[in-house]
Amino acid sequence: MAYLKEGNGFGFSQNELDNGFVTYERFLDLMSDQETKIYMATTDENFHGNFLFITASTRDLIKSKRAITFYGLGYDWDQEKWLVDEWQLLGQPIDSQLLDNPMSFDQMVAKISDRFKEIKPLVKKTPSY
Repeated sequence: MAYLKEGNGFGFSQNELDNGFVTYERFLDLMSDQETKIYMATTDENFHGNFLFITASTRDLIKSKRAITFYGLGYDWDQEKWLVDEWQLLGQPIDSQLLDNPMSFDQMVAKISDRFKEIKPLVKKTPSY
């Protein structure tokens, strides 16, 4: 995650970098910024659980073919809790094929809404989506 700290264009605070996540409200602010390009929103699994993964980039990151993947709206097996109010951060190289087909903010919000409806019956704490 070293390049998360290097002028990544998202302007993460030191607290966000130290904790490795942003709040849902902050996530929406970052995604709605004119400099942000959203490339993918898909449900998948990693070592921590099954989540909605959203890959986005900024002008600075695109130059180095890098992106940030945010993941949330899933159950974290390690923390034994639902991640509904925060989005974890992952830095990664971006597949150049994704650069040709960015998605809109509204398309991303629809994916978030669909995922929340899917997990809502399982979640005890309900955020305002």
